[in-house]
Amino acid sequence: MNILIVTDCNWDNFGIVQKKLKSLHSDCNINFCYGPNMKAISNLCTQLMLRLFRRSLIEDKLTKSMNEIIKFMDVCIIFHNFIEYNTMSSYVMEVCLQNNIPFYIFSEHTQDYFFNFEINKMKFKSCLKKIPEICIPRKLHEIKEIDTSFEICKPDMTPNSIDDIIKKLRKSYSKIEDDKKEKSIAALSKKETRFAKEISYLEYIQNKKKWIKSITPKS
Repeated sequence: MNILIVTDCNWDNFGIVQKKLKSLHSDCNINFCYGPNMKAISNLCTQLMLRLFRRSLIEDKLTKSMNEIIKFMDVCIIFHNFIEYNTMSSYVMEVCLQNNIPFYIFSEHTQDYFFNFEINKMKFKSCLKKIPEICIPRKLHEIKEIDTSFEICKPDMTPNSIDDIIKKLRKSYSKIEDDKKEKSIAALSKKETRFAKEISYLEYIQNKKKWIKSITPKS
């Protein structure tokens, strides 16, 4: 089962996240977008032996890249306190609602959880078992663009794509090579300076011997 995990930007109660992730089967594929909570989610998935797929969002194609992720999901699990709006949490809820994608909302304000915006009294694990797995990607309906007018809703875009990673690696290696060349030139220059000093010293000794010989009276 493919599961998209989404959290509020300011979500920090990972005890709740851990408790819910424990209910997932080990064959589940957890998907999470790069952002401030990636490290915490990654640590939890490692502890619980769950597969984590790190997802990237393209900055100038934010809505399209997010929808490309959502349409392959069997279910979305959202950790949301209903105090943040115009964020990825609210966007994913809207997409799921408009496209009949099952989604769960867990909040710090209640012990219950919401299933498709309705409070559900069934155990989460039992409810999750009833979610059918999809075999093909969904065809999503047209929806509004993600609102990026608020700083709080802007996700971390690192890394954007494989091409960007390759470009960054090439740039890094190029910088390393340039640094090596500069150090080599500096080292060579240092050697040349030392060699020049040694030659100057030998010439000085040679000239000194000639001068002493010239002023020494012949017997």
